[in-house]
Amino acid sequence: MSPRIRARWVWPGHWRRSGAGLVHGAVSRLVYDCNRPPEAADAIPEVSEIHVIPGNRDLSAEARAERVAEIHEPFRRTLAARIAAGRPHLRLLVTVHSFTPVYRGVARAVEIGILHGRDAAMARAMMAEKPADLPWLVRLNEPYSAADGVAHTLDLHGADNGLASVMIEIRNDLIPTPRAPAGDGGGAGAVDRTGCEAIRTGARGMIRALLAYVRVIDAINRFIGRIVMYLIFVMIAVLMWSTSSKVLMTPANWTLETAQFLLVAYYVLGGPYSIQLGSNVRMDLFYGDWRPQTKAWVDAFTVLFLLFYLGVLLYGGLASFAYSLGYFGDAPMHFFASLIWTAVTEGPGAARESLGFLERSPTAWRPLMWPVKLITCLGVFLMILQVLAELCRDIGRIKGVID
Repeated sequence: MSPRIRARWVWPGHWRRSGAGLVHGAVSRLVYDCNRPPEAADAIPEVSEIHVIPGNRDLSAEARAERVAEIHEPFRRTLAARIAAGRPHLRLLVTVHSFTPVYRGVARAVEIGILHGRDAAMARAMMAEKPADLPWLVRLNEPYSAADGVAHTLDLHGADNGLASVMIEIRNDLIPTPRAPAGDGGGAGAVDRTGCEAIRTGARGMIRALLAYVRVIDAINRFIGRIVMYLIFVMIAVLMWSTSSKVLMTPANWTLETAQFLLVAYYVLGGPYSIQLGSNVRMDLFYGDWRPQTKAWVDAFTVLFLLFYLGVLLYGGLASFAYSLGYFGDAPMHFFASLIWTAVTEGPGAARESLGFLERSPTAWRPLMWPVKLITCLGVFLMILQVLAELCRDIGRIKGVID
């Protein structure tokens, strides 16, 4: 059952008691979304979440016009007629929709959303008068807002007619249906027959796995990146101390190298997050004018060169890390495997005793070098994971399961 159709079950008792009229769509929004104007690209969506809708792909102008005439126009005319018949007593237009508890693998905490279009008065009044003991989590303009194009009906039939208007979005595991009571999740996230054709594809499991990988790596690098970005302030504080110590007291011999180590951590651990945000420096001559799918094809090819570079960089970093632990041979992978095996079988003490001379910086402070080299290797490894996540994203765009 489509989420848009599920919303209908909220209302039978409520609208009859209030005397309000109900105009609802008769088909799934996957066929035509009546809350979109005919010219909107997502009025007839080709992809719903990660599910390709085969019946909506490559529609001719005539086929789109037929759906507009058979679905959108009857809904629009009926609603307009009911509003006209209710004048002058009609004062308020309320649209009701539902949303899935999980979208693209991410759980939605909000349970009821209060949304508005051009006229925000009713939505803001409802939020202001919301009872403190309301058992549901209610938020303004979540999980959607007018920026997502969901205010079409509010503006066309509400604001344009001088009516107060508001949209109520209800998480559909809270909506009772003839099949399941509210709260048990029965039927939540299900799709109609059109959507099921996509679910039957053999690549569904792999696509879900790729998207899950992207979500996990994005979350890890976002968490690390948003912490590491504050190292710039620590580095500034160290350099300020270095300057003041030279002027007011004995110069500190640790400040310069500490600032350098902080810069290394800031750069290499923040790099994966920069890749995720697309904020890395790039030169663009033609790329910006290409279609999203063309960009995905090009990115999926060129990212292989970046993976090769990062792989070489990681190997070199691991060799340097092994050197800082006292290994001077040419097989660093064998050294690390032996070190881990010793730690597991004989304990960390035995592993520590197997290390050679630990490298130190040739300065007056003489700090150990292995911590900064370990951070460098970790940062490059996280970059590789993030680049692989970008490759998965490109594959999703090529397959049409990611916008």
